[in-house]
Amino acid sequence: MNHRERVFLAIRHREPDRVPVGEWLIDKNLMARILGKGSKDLDPFEDILRICKLLDLDVKGVDCTFEPSPYREVIGTSRSGRPIVRDGWGAVYEESEFGSLTASLVESPIKKPKDVYTYRFPPLSLYEKNAQEVERWVRETDLCIAADVWGGRGMITPLMGYENYMIWSITHPEELEFIIHRFTAYNAEIAKMYIDAGAHIILVDDDIAGNQGPFMSPSFYQRVLFPALKREITAIKEHARKKGQEVFVFFHSDGNITTLLDDLVNLGIDGLHPLEPAAGVDLGWVKERYGDRLCLMGNIDTREILPYGKPEDVRREVRRVIQQAARGGGLIIASANMLTADIPVENVFAIYEAVREFGVYPLSIADLG
Repeated sequence: MNHRERVFLAIRHREPDRVPVGEWLIDKNLMARILGKGSKDLDPFEDILRICKLLDLDVKGVDCTFEPSPYREVIGTSRSGRPIVRDGWGAVYEESEFGSLTASLVESPIKKPKDVYTYRFPPLSLYEKNAQEVERWVRETDLCIAADVWGGRGMITPLMGYENYMIWSITHPEELEFIIHRFTAYNAEIAKMYIDAGAHIILVDDDIAGNQGPFMSPSFYQRVLFPALKREITAIKEHARKKGQEVFVFFHSDGNITTLLDDLVNLGIDGLHPLEPAAGVDLGWVKERYGDRLCLMGNIDTREILPYGKPEDVRREVRRVIQQAARGGGLIIASANMLTADIPVENVFAIYEAVREFGVYPLSIADLG
């Protein structure tokens, strides 16, 4: 059974030969340590393919970045000596010192609520290079290729500033709703490019919750955000159908999304990522209530166990996830966000060794407990 076949069966809630594994993003510094070379020397295809083979990954994320645009122009240097960059949307950031983590926002292109009506989005051609990357991974590997686009909250906030997004939802709801619908419609067009390139999964990436629950009121989400997301997801699926392709749509949000699960299911998604245990997401509970409708991806703790635990701790964590969610398919083992630069290499390998031990179907009753 090849990688794609394994993932497709799991998403369809059938049991493949083993539980599939994958990552949306692996920090480049961690990849360099795994390969024993400098991060600046990494080949963006050959070396990442080596990583996929070493870990025996089934799902490979393409265009999984923390900026909403692949275009980045260095325009200065911060007092701390880190580059200041402008992306293709006009937002200015100070780069992070901790690898592939969210950069610090310095300046937003939309200053006032009325600016949403005159602000010009970048040309879609900005994403052609990403589509070419998707096409190469699909053509030259048997991996299940997932491509990343944005929803209407997480990465739209740099356009007007995080605080303004929250404030305008109350003081200028019409302007905020206008830009949200423009932004999600634009990202649906990016997704269509990735589908044309052969992507198997589209991840709609949109952090909407923190450790305590939703960032904003459920009424705002239900009135404004979720309708925009539903239109985006519907457009993505309709395009795939017209192309005669089977494309699955996953939704990503960190944090405790438990109270929003009914709404998320109603968006028409096929899968959910990353199901953070440290934020209070109970994987067994989610599997019991939504496991027949959603493929669950993630739940391997990234707060304590992966960066600070021992390989035996990682092994127990993987076994827990398999125990709670592997029956009947519908599970893809992954970190509960991404594999960050602070994770020891031995812990990375421990994930996939444990999957090969505990995740082979038919699952052992003794292993499941």
